Amino acid sequence: MAGIGFNEDIAPIFAPYVGCMSNITISTDQGVFEVDLDDYERVKLLHAAILTAIRGWDPATPTAHRMPPRAPLPAEQIKMFAQWIDDGMPETRAVA
Repeated sequence: MAGIGFNEDIAPIFAPYVGCMSNITISTDQGVFEVDLDDYERVKLLHAAILTAIRGWDPATPTAHRMPPRAPLPAEQIKMFAQWIDDGMPETRAVA
């Protein structure tokens, strides 16, 4: 999976959950931040906690705070988010 961008690929995955996750906060070494799944910089900052949360529905990687709240994301979307992280979390797809 190459050429994943936040604006084109990741933001649409999280779009249905922006409202219900907006009152959630995550504590990091840099401070406490509200989850804003529509904001590139915020998702980039909180990527590790978000990845843990979206993997939390899998019995092999349980977490106290699974995301999204009602049901898991499709495995392909979780894989895409993880690949986006591995690719350096670009804001937009690289132009070939």
